[in-house]
Amino acid sequence: MYLQPFLNLLCLYQNGFNEYLLKLRTKTNNKAKMTLHKKQTERHILDTAKKVFFQDGNLNATTQEIADAAQVNRTLVHYYFRSRDALFKEVFLEGKRELRTSLSNVFRQEIPFRQKLEHLIDTYHTFISNYPYQEIFLINAVNSNDPLFEVTPACPHDENAMQNFLKEIQQQIDLGLIKKMEPEVFLMSIYAIISYPIMMKPLYTKIFSLPQATLQEKMETRKQLIMDLFFA
Repeated sequence: MYLQPFLNLLCLYQNGFNEYLLKLRTKTNNKAKMTLHKKQTERHILDTAKKVFFQDGNLNATTQEIADAAQVNRTLVHYYFRSRDALFKEVFLEGKRELRTSLSNVFRQEIPFRQKLEHLIDTYHTFISNYPYQEIFLINAVNSNDPLFEVTPACPHDENAMQNFLKEIQQQIDLGLIKKMEPEVFLMSIYAIISYPIMMKPLYTKIFSLPQATLQEKMETRKQLIMDLFFA
């Protein structure tokens, strides 16, 4: 008789506490969803800007043009990146980090040299093909002493990893497996042979009267040619 009121009160307390936990859990889940949505939106804007700047070659694109391409409101671009220059800087530095990491990972692979070189050619060729105008901007930035280049690693890969790879090149030269040249000349030549035709692709499509897709197919066949050029 005297216990029932207490049990009723306890039941009310338990129901209230469960309701509180449910609201708290819902609030936490909603907050997590909002955070995820913000990160996805920021990533989407960044990826779109990367395409506009370095794939399409519109290096002077405005925040409005990027917003239009991303199909978002321009205020969102400014919300996440403050300004067009801040967005450009973030896109450029991220691209350089991606290339640096990819090349360094190839250099560190413990596989036969010829296979490693094939991986290097494929990795660099893929990156330059996807974002040809990034390298064009980099050249202009270096020549014009652009402050953006000052916060960018001068070497497109880890210095220690590159030095070890240069030693591997020298070993191949000493064995007579690669045509005799300085290891640095070998690596510079690899990069140059890959990048130059890709950066010149818009001109080549006009010179040879070829569609972009056809020219890209022909460039893909150059990978084996590059290997054949350097091995004795």
